[in-house]
Amino acid sequence: MNEHRIDEDEIDLRDYINIILKKKWGIFTQWTFGDVTFFFKNGKLFEWEEIKKDKKDK
Repeated sequence: MNEHRIDEDEIDLRDYINIILKKKWGIFTQWTFGDVTFFFKNGKLFEWEEIKKDKKDK
């Protein structure tokens, strides 16, 4: 039989990956209306930015 031996570094990496996977990052979306982009996390607005046009763009 082949035994798979797990060394300490491999255990630490698995624990780290499990911590990352359990973290609740949220659902991020963005919507653009004209020159304004809205950023949402879990359906709540948390930031927005407006593209400023130069005089040449008008």
